[in-house]
Amino acid sequence: MDSMRPAPRLTGLVLGMVFVSHAISLAAGGVKRRPIEDPAPSAQGSFGGAVAGLGDIDGDGIGDIAVGAPGKNRVFLYSGATLTLIRTLQDPDGLSGNRFGFSVLSVGDVNGDGVEDVAVGAPGPFANVVVPCLDPSDPACPRPEWGRVLVFSGASGAFLRKIVPSATEFLGFGTALARLGDVTGDGVPDLAVGSPILSQSFWGEVYAFSGASGAQLWQRREPPHPSEKQPIPSFGEFLGEVGDLDGDGRPEVLAAAPFHDYDPDPSASNLAGTAYVLSGHDGALLRTHLNPTPVDGDFFGGTVAGVGDQDGDGKSEYLVAERGASLLHLFSGSSGALIRSMASPANESAGGYFTIAHSDDKDGDGADEFWIGAPLTGTVSLLNATGTVLAQASDPAPGGGRFGSSLASTGDLDGDGRREAVVGAPEHAAGGQLGAGRAFVLALNRPPVADAGPDQVVPAGLGCLGSVLLDGSGSSDPDGDALGYTWTGPFGTVTGQKPTASLPLGIHTITLTVDDGDGGTASDSVQVSVVDTTPPAIASLVPSPSLLWPPNHRWVEVALTISVSDQCDPVPTCGIISLTSSEPADGRGDGSTTPDMMVTGALRARLRAERRGGGGGRLYTLTVQCEDAAGNKAPAAATVAVPAP
Repeated sequence: MDSMRPAPRLTGLVLGMVFVSHAISLAAGGVKRRPIEDPAPSAQGSFGGAVAGLGDIDGDGIGDIAVGAPGKNRVFLYSGATLTLIRTLQDPDGLSGNRFGFSVLSVGDVNGDGVEDVAVGAPGPFANVVVPCLDPSDPACPRPEWGRVLVFSGASGAFLRKIVPSATEFLGFGTALARLGDVTGDGVPDLAVGSPILSQSFWGEVYAFSGASGAQLWQRREPPHPSEKQPIPSFGEFLGEVGDLDGDGRPEVLAAAPFHDYDPDPSASNLAGTAYVLSGHDGALLRTHLNPTPVDGDFFGGTVAGVGDQDGDGKSEYLVAERGASLLHLFSGSSGALIRSMASPANESAGGYFTIAHSDDKDGDGADEFWIGAPLTGTVSLLNATGTVLAQASDPAPGGGRFGSSLASTGDLDGDGRREAVVGAPEHAAGGQLGAGRAFVLALNRPPVADAGPDQVVPAGLGCLGSVLLDGSGSSDPDGDALGYTWTGPFGTVTGQKPTASLPLGIHTITLTVDDGDGGTASDSVQVSVVDTTPPAIASLVPSPSLLWPPNHRWVEVALTISVSDQCDPVPTCGIISLTSSEPADGRGDGSTTPDMMVTGALRARLRAERRGGGGGRLYTLTVQCEDAAGNKAPAAATVAVPAP
């Protein structure tokens, strides 16, 4: 069924089921929760007590959402695209306290306008009922008006029809709703309704109604009626949608009786539970699934649901919960044989229950997955048919909000090609009101894309450190989430989209990790090369001696003293690279001696103390070059004079 909701408080007992284990990560992300808020929260309004995915009722091409608030007899219809309120549905009979909105379902297009319509269950005020109600005159006994299903136009919200069974009173009618598809062949989808009656009948019932007219098509009482009455009838407490299993071209319906006793004798298995498969065509009993290990209070059948074709035989499989043993049983749609039993990831056995919503194939294994709600623990998990937990969402405000009490699959609301889910937390506080309730859309978080930018080459600066501007602005998130940026490298860790970091000489790999805040992360790396591009700085170059006198044609040893520094190389290599003279080596009147200059060491040279006669003096130029370890070079020159007389 589209709207899975908490078991009604018929007896003070709470139905349940348990599920799987073995968590793995799906697509490097978690589950996103988008809140749906009650427009006017009220105490004990139980907003989120029922939820359903709808067709496109507002014409924007995207499916929409229904949220029931049975505590205040309202159903709210929301845009699936924006989660804004489209309209509010109210009980057309003007009754209060009848839990209008306890169940809600997209019933299909029943009025022929091309828009799917909405069915709402109003099963009556369970909390006030004496169980069993042996005296019909008791004011606490069910009233004839209790138990209705109301159908509304999805396009306009107009009331279309009221559906009631052919009985004198029908407490609990509308507790569960399920689509049947077109079982009459008139082209209009039909509807199944659960009525776990708690009065004189002692049998729960499941009904089918025509979508076109609202006429009752068939009625099935709790097997093995009429030979055995049930002290606590519960047949129809849960319904599940499943495809055609008997080959007649019509879908079937799953029905559960979680309070079913195998023998009314108290020494037998009380509340052991049973599940059934009914023909969608006429309600005939096709299969009975007994509790495999019946014990008191086991509540086998606490929830039932079709989950699509899991074994490739073309027929939908289905799940039956067994809360007492903390198991969920997967049955073959073709044969009814048990395929496997799976353990639970969240223990609801202490008075909890589970909800189920059939999803689509999210892990790429060719079979659909399903969501499992566990309101006692406040979790909703996505599982596949092997019992593997693919993703899990937790109550955003833990503390008894019953997150997971209702659960339904929706259409693709965010354009990622995958169906989302809607979940209710009807006991959440909202707007300062206790028990006002909240609801959320669940979507698998799509991980972000990290982009650390192009590789960079940066020059070293003071302290031989390179200052690099990291740039993660090319990163993105397909869900539009704000990203957190963390960069790691030799500097340690820095944060921000465009931080600055200092790096030593060398080639470094810097890793950017972006986080979308919903469990999705992604990483990318950038290579940063810090290179020394600054030549040595020569502060002074002093020759000794700097004056050659007297000009006696003799060699003079000249030593150069240099003061040099470099940002990265503590000891640059310096040496004479050229010697020049303002006069030729054998000038007129200089004694005809050659050569006049030679390099004798890195910073030493021999210069001849001579000059041309009658000239203005001779000037030697000694050019030195300093080179650092990176190959950066810096020249400097000093002069030595042979003065004129």
